[in-house]
Amino acid sequence: MSVTLNFILVMIGSALGGGARYAAELFFPYTPPNSSLPIATLSVNVVGSLLAGMFIGLSLPGGPLYSTRGALFLVTGFCGGFTTFSAFSLHTLAMLQEGEPYIALVYIALSVFLCVLAAGIGYLIGAEM
Repeated sequence: MSVTLNFILVMIGSALGGGARYAAELFFPYTPPNSSLPIATLSVNVVGSLLAGMFIGLSLPGGPLYSTRGALFLVTGFCGGFTTFSAFSLHTLAMLQEGEPYIALVYIALSVFLCVLAAGIGYLIGAEM
């Protein structure tokens, strides 16, 4: 029963994260091919990294979300459904194929730096709550 409940929590979290991801795409439209930096994907990955770090921080012993199920729902489910590494990879590949290696490098650098920074900030926020 426990594994089944955990699986259901991850699925529900993933569905909610996927819906939030689609809403972000509507809010930050991006029109391929390479008309601009893919702001929606970058934004979602940064915000998702911030949330994942924060949720992990909140899930530490003594934290308000201290439970495996909370982390499964929020980090594995919601953040997993919300963040877009596959879209990041496809956008980067498209930039390279379109002869925009410098934009691709800027996008990669921004994504890695901002997402790791956001995860660290989120972790600190969550660990302090």
